[in-house]
Amino acid sequence: MSSETASPFRKRTVLLLIAAGLVLMLGFLLVNAYGDRIDRQRGNTPSPTSRFATGFKGLSDLIEKSGGTVSLSGDATDRPQHGMMILTPNLRTKSGELMASLSDAAGEAAPVLIVLPKWATRPQKRSPRREERMTGIPPVQLAGMLAPLVKVEVRQTEKVQLRYPTSLDLRPFRTPETLQTIDGEKIYPLITASDGDAVLAEVPGKNIYILADPDLLNNFGIAERQNAFAAIAL
Repeated sequence: MSSETASPFRKRTVLLLIAAGLVLMLGFLLVNAYGDRIDRQRGNTPSPTSRFATGFKGLSDLIEKSGGTVSLSGDATDRPQHGMMILTPNLRTKSGELMASLSDAAGEAAPVLIVLPKWATRPQKRSPRREERMTGIPPVQLAGMLAPLVKVEVRQTEKVQLRYPTSLDLRPFRTPETLQTIDGEKIYPLITASDGDAVLAEVPGKNIYILADPDLLNNFGIAERQNAFAAIAL
């Protein structure tokens, strides 16, 4: 068995599980075993430990400050059977790797949230602690990543007002200038753009949810107080 096959985490797919007692669901923060060192070598890819704008360190900090606990694990056998798992794939993630990570989910009773990537970025040359956007990830590439799970069309539109068509007790997010959405026949929208495309969608019968725009939950998004409250409600 090769080391790549044996690894419970694919190098191109980062797993994030969060826990917050009665406020949020029990879980763990799971990251690529190589951490930010590999992120820097492979390019600026978002991870739960990254402090860059597209990283998710702010989300894990938010969990702790909300009374929850965050821990790291590199062992697929050392996961709870209940909790929410968040997958944060990046521009290099292949569809097979994403599906393999879904098969490694915490358990049948645990929901999974896939946060799609949006930007290709790199550290700034003169300010290496900051990052700059190179380009947006092609929508067709993102759709291909999700294809084995569900067929959707990915779109990016200018800033629009979000809608909350369900009875879920969600708080409104402040949207970024460019909003990424998905549309497909076999998804159930929970948060939508004004044109009806989904920003947050459920894949019915699979206990899997897809957040189309990562700028709502990454460090860039969580920096907005409104989005921090919305993230807790979500």
